[in-house]
Amino acid sequence: MKNILVGLALAAALTLPVRAAEPTPVSQRTTDEPITVITAEPLNVLTHGPAPTLGAILTAEFAFEAMSEKEGAAKAFRAYMDADDGLEFVGKGEPVRGAEAIFKAQGGITPPTTTLHWTPVEAFASTGDMGVVWGHWRLTKVGDDKAIMTGKYVTVWRQNAKGEWKAIVDIGNPD
Repeated sequence: MKNILVGLALAAALTLPVRAAEPTPVSQRTTDEPITVITAEPLNVLTHGPAPTLGAILTAEFAFEAMSEKEGAAKAFRAYMDADDGLEFVGKGEPVRGAEAIFKAQGGITPPTTTLHWTPVEAFASTGDMGVVWGHWRLTKVGDDKAIMTGKYVTVWRQNAKGEWKAIVDIGNPD
């Protein structure tokens, strides 16, 4: 288990030393591994796993959220969900599969009336191409900061053959 606490300027990168919490087996210690994350917000995320993978996943997570705020959730989900394998679990029905189908389910080209914001709380990473992030989300009306709905989410990330991090599962539950 590691904690990262950082304040960053928009699009600035910062490399942090990672402190491993005890007890950690010697074979799994990562005390000298840096985690590099690009974010516009102060970052306080509990992390588990290899620092380079965590840094890449959290950078993708924050870019995804920033795009959602700036351009709307539909465009952000189309850009960050896997084109074929991406699954979005919403409501009581079956999950929506594929970035384009998710884009359409989120409203497509219709101008958004709400803004989806989220903040990661904890991130888990494998030794290379997979990771999971969970956190809290809130929905606001465009131009208003007051939450009209809040909840928790889980996003599963996978690195594709091009080296891009794409979400393959997104689950959001309202509070």
